[in-house]
Amino acid sequence: MPLSWYYDSALRHLMKALGGLTDEDHLAAALFNVSALIWTKEQIDANKLPKELNDLPAPCLVEC
Repeated sequence: MPLSWYYDSALRHLMKALGGLTDEDHLAAALFNVSALIWTKEQIDANKLPKELNDLPAPCLVEC
């Protein structure tokens, strides 16, 4: 999956946990997505997965 999907899902689950929703374990789901994001990024950087999966914007170290 593209990296942006993991970011999106992690943030959605964190917001649901912050909102007090208990329909599922949103913190565990957020943790899973962050872990998958890190693993996928490492695999992309090691050239084991296609670079196209990194669909995140380039880092902005100065005013963009």
